Amino acid sequence: MMAIMLITLLAFFKFVVDTGLLIQAKINLQNAADLAAYAGASVQARQLNHVGYLNYEMRRQLKKFLFRYYVLGNIQQKSQPYGSIADQTPTRSWNPDPSDSNAYDVPTVCLAFSAQNNYCQLRTLQPIPVNAINVSPLDPTNTILLEQAKTLESIRQGGCLGIQALNKLVLTTWLYNTDTTLDGLAEELGKAGGDPEMMNNVSFIKSIASGLGLFPKELLLSFRILTLESYLNDPRRSMTIDTAQTLEQTEIAKHERSLQAFYSALYTLGDQIFDERSIQLDELIPSGADYGESDQSLASSIVNFVPLKTSFDTWYVYYPGLKGAPSRNATACIGQPGKISVRDLPIGFYKNPEVLTYYAVKLQATANLMYWPRGGKITLRAYSAARPFGSRIGPILKSSPEVGIFSYLKTPNFNGDTNVQNLSCSDGPGSGGKCKGIPNIAISENEKDDALTDATGWNRVEVIRAFSDGLVNTSSSSGTYNTITLQNVKKAYQLAMAPNPAEKGHYIIPFDAPDLPANTNIEYIQHFPDVERRYSFWAPLFPDSKGSPAAKLKETLEKAKDNVDPSDPSRASFEAVIQAMGVLLDRYLALLEKGQGEENEGLHVMRLVDPSYTRPEGGAPASRLTLSSAPNLILKDSDYKTSFSQFKDDNASQVGRTGYSVKFVSFESLTSKKVKARGAPGSTSGDASSDWQNDLPADADLRQLKH
Repeated sequence: MMAIMLITLLAFFKFVVDTGLLIQAKINLQNAADLAAYAGASVQARQLNHVGYLNYEMRRQLKKFLFRYYVLGNIQQKSQPYGSIADQTPTRSWNPDPSDSNAYDVPTVCLAFSAQNNYCQLRTLQPIPVNAINVSPLDPTNTILLEQAKTLESIRQGGCLGIQALNKLVLTTWLYNTDTTLDGLAEELGKAGGDPEMMNNVSFIKSIASGLGLFPKELLLSFRILTLESYLNDPRRSMTIDTAQTLEQTEIAKHERSLQAFYSALYTLGDQIFDERSIQLDELIPSGADYGESDQSLASSIVNFVPLKTSFDTWYVYYPGLKGAPSRNATACIGQPGKISVRDLPIGFYKNPEVLTYYAVKLQATANLMYWPRGGKITLRAYSAARPFGSRIGPILKSSPEVGIFSYLKTPNFNGDTNVQNLSCSDGPGSGGKCKGIPNIAISENEKDDALTDATGWNRVEVIRAFSDGLVNTSSSSGTYNTITLQNVKKAYQLAMAPNPAEKGHYIIPFDAPDLPANTNIEYIQHFPDVERRYSFWAPLFPDSKGSPAAKLKETLEKAKDNVDPSDPSRASFEAVIQAMGVLLDRYLALLEKGQGEENEGLHVMRLVDPSYTRPEGGAPASRLTLSSAPNLILKDSDYKTSFSQFKDDNASQVGRTGYSVKFVSFESLTSKKVKARGAPGSTSGDASSDWQNDLPADADLRQLKH
């Protein structure tokens, strides 16, 4: 009897122990799966935030160019707004002299280095009237004087061509420069057979043209975004300890999602109950193999960034009547808008609403139970899913074929010269294509980047006047120029590139929250803790950390040669500049390899400056950017947040947050598509749509999961 009771008691003891161990193992496995899903989604969220930061930096670079084009390039016209805004028309007139009705009608770059000889305030530079002088061949004195007058007229025309060369060089460097210091440009222009006048001008424009041009900078930023997109779309894997160790010998950043998820599970499970060699984590994310021969472009992705591109025309003052060479005959220098076109410029991305970003896992492992049959081993499985949420990479924009986005349609005033007009804005040969419009960007909250006019954005007097502060004395009714140096131009850039109200809720702007009240328990990430206020993160130009973007950039530079009219006499000098830029590009990429690019960025590491603060200078710390003359043009602190602000801590909720966070989601919400993605362009269903295509991969257990 005692023996039977003892056996029963031992059996019951084994049952209790194994049941307890099994429950503990199952709980541990589910906890590990949850941590793995959260870790993988956290990597996705951080990479999405970095894409958002780069996307916003692309917008900032466009704003830098617009400041150069609208303000620096036209600041010496008499129509530059001064004094009280209330006394002026809302829209900039782009006129060398408002007393003359013959305006250019579009921003037209003209630079002069002397306030006493400001030819930018005249559309026509009158000739010396040598053709009207009749001198008898028998009058040697007047004949000599006439020849000297003709020589002076030729010199004067040469001066006009020098003005033209300067204007064209400045606009070209703003668009395509690859020599950040401009120290090598003159040398390379000489090798490329460039215009000597243009070579001499290089030293004069350093204060206003240093740094990468718009096109190379935007291309480099877009390459980094595409690298991060490839990281986010890294193929799914079945992770084991052997797989993890193999991946660690390759490019870790590319496989960070898989590695972080697996090691989170591994270290959570430990080795007391589970055999680490049996631990396997299967990533349940889409793969092209799940969709057979169907279109896999979206279905095989976990994220898809749609590129935003724009085309526009920029203008500078040139003198076509001189036909590219001075003569000894009296010829007026009549200024006309000369075109340099920009085609297919990348200016950002938006996150495709048809692709939902999520991370789901199946974790299985063998538990060692003390008294379990078959050697005490049992294989358990657990599932979990999480996804980044709470922000956006955008905005989603629509565009029309004629105007596109980030521009507005406006034809310059060619002063009745139909020949110049047809060359510039017709569909015929030599035109460089029909005019595409003037570059612009939304600034005020009620403006949109895909619905711009000549009365919005940078074309407004309020904007021009506000961002001219520091370069001119705008409080004066007539205006006096400050000496334009590289130092005060850089300060002006900071204001011009500051966040604007139109960006509210559309971009992830890196922002350090103001000091929180002492009684809050929320700690925010500080992006800019050092005195230089720079944020560094891994974003290579190419996903495999190999290769060079030089080929793509040089291809773009070569295409730029087609954006100037073939009949333009100065086309050869423009091509020489582009050729020099191609050579100097290799030098800049070599600097990137040493971590000596702009703001000390490298080939693999990106460094961003704080868009909301000044740069420290002369021992003075950085301070918040303010625009006293037009505070409504700068984004308020409370508008930086792009997501929820429902914290349990009321003090923290007043600050809000920015960027993506992570939350768990149920498999039922994924399989039934109850999770919402953003609405597609033109959608009338608001900002929520479940029309995403990248479904979960087939798994028999998923149909049964309700959590």
